Amino acid sequence: MAIITLTTDFGSTAGYVAQMKAVLLRRSPDSVLVDITHDVPPQNTTAAAIWLADTLPWFPSGSVHLAVIDPGVGTSRKILVGRFECPNQSGINDQHFIVGPDNGLFSLLNIVDAWHLDETAMRTVRNVSNTFHGRDLMAPAAAAIAGGIPLSELGERRIDPVRFPLPKPEHRSDAPAGSTEIRGKVLYADSFGNLITNIHSADYPSGHTITEAWIDCPKESTPILARPVATYGDATPGELVVLWGSGGRVEFAVCNGNAAERLALDVYGADSRSLPSLTLRLDDSTDRRDAP
Repeated sequence: MAIITLTTDFGSTAGYVAQMKAVLLRRSPDSVLVDITHDVPPQNTTAAAIWLADTLPWFPSGSVHLAVIDPGVGTSRKILVGRFECPNQSGINDQHFIVGPDNGLFSLLNIVDAWHLDETAMRTVRNVSNTFHGRDLMAPAAAAIAGGIPLSELGERRIDPVRFPLPKPEHRSDAPAGSTEIRGKVLYADSFGNLITNIHSADYPSGHTITEAWIDCPKESTPILARPVATYGDATPGELVVLWGSGGRVEFAVCNGNAAERLALDVYGADSRSLPSLTLRLDDSTDRRDAP
């Protein structure tokens, strides 16, 4: 019994997701369909790439992941079918399959085999919509993979997937002794308005403690200070805080509020240079890498 996950920016007020599920169930009736989210901000492949990278490794090995955030639908952009590897919670590498537009959506995954879909062979409906390849081409491909069809039989040629560069954190050389100072970017806001950044715990020892944090705000002439906390319950209502989130990334949040609205931040700019900036200071004294 295969697991097929769905991630889209379609929302839940129209029947687009249901139409994709109908195709999947017709072609792979024994599959378990799992909705990851259909509330990716419209056309925001950056947010989707992060959500996929943070979520897909939790699924069992062999799962098929269908993602449709596809602002280039109907153009010359290609459809990707591929396989990626990721360590599971036991540290063992799992194998997963992906189907979606080759537009950078899978930039953060460790893809080990990728093909451009042979769209001619996959045209199983009389008239393929120019605006809904998720239903007419990608869903049939996902069902075929779930049914055991090899990628090589679905693809027209093996490719290097499109990847877009995410802004990387910058280390400041003028940090006080015993600390690490990082200049980072806010990548997106989640459904609570929490601001998710490009600073990930995997890049730093787990013992690093946030001691100070500031975030730029267009409404203010100077950066806004946020109080470091271990969890949301440590904050008082309305307080701006910073913490390591469950996905391993540094987050700015307003307790019982919405940080994106409070700070009036535009987190969906097309140019990464327009993304809001932040400064974070970590305490190096809690780094245990050299401890006996």
